[in-house]
Order: sequence, then C-alpha cells, then structure tokens
Amino acid sequence: MRRSYISKVRTITGQVTSLKSEHNPADLLDFSSPREIVIEGNSDELTSIKVKVVLSPTDYILAVEAHKSGSLVSITGLLERRQRGWSLSDPRLLSIRPST
Repeated sequence: MRRSYISKVRTITGQVTSLKSEHNPADLLDFSSPREIVIEGNSDELTSIKVKVVLSPTDYILAVEAHKSGSLVSITGLLERRQRGWSLSDPRLLSIRPST
C-alpha cells in the first residue's frame, strides 16, 4: 500500500531528463505554449523521484542548457503526488549547479 503524501513546498535537485514543447521548439521565447521538463532527483524527504515541471520560456532555456551540459538543477515549488507521478507547481528559483 502506498503512503499518502501531503503537498508541500520543496526544493528538488537533480538532472533534467526530458524536455517537451507543444509548439515550435526553435522559438523558445514563445509565451503561447507550455514548456515542460522532467527532473530526476531528490528533495529533503524523497529520493529518486521523477518530477514534471511546467516552466516559463526563460527558465526553460536554462533547463535546456543544463540538459545539454549534464548539469544539476535546483528548483523550488509545491511538490504534489499525482496519479501517474510527481509534479511541481508554482515553480520558482530555478538554478543550474556546476557539474563536477
């Protein structure tokens, strides 16, 4: 049986493993379409989770750069358990950590 999880503001740190753009991915500053990433990482309570995050165009560009370089990212938001996994809503403070 699964343990229930109460949604909380959390910081997730990990690698960007997936990038998704509904419209033209070449136009990264187009505000009309959502940009979604998946981060495989950890929070202070959970390990090895995959978290979907919808980002602004400017944060999506940072995520693309982190994905290309294999760098870790950190992002804070409301971590919620969904039927098919985890999502982070109201994301803020996306930052790239230097790769080691």
